[in-house]
Amino acid sequence: MAGQGLRPSDERVADLLVDVAVVVVWIIVATLAFRALELPVTAYYLVVFAGVVSYSLATDPREWRLRSAFDRDGTRTGSEREGN
Repeated sequence: MAGQGLRPSDERVADLLVDVAVVVVWIIVATLAFRALELPVTAYYLVVFAGVVSYSLATDPREWRLRSAFDRDGTRTGSEREGN
């Protein structure tokens, strides 16, 4: 089918949901800590930003892109075969 290569697999969706959950939890924990300790807002933004960037660098983004380019059996998806 033509649009089949565009549908995300269940594994990709689950990985994305885990990533979103980790980032949301990080922001909530940082917010609660900075409010409880009454630390400066500038430091809060730096800590939140650094945490999100660190998490994104710790997880391998190339792996996510490569999994989307290949089917489960290792063959390229339709959009990759066509050069798109």
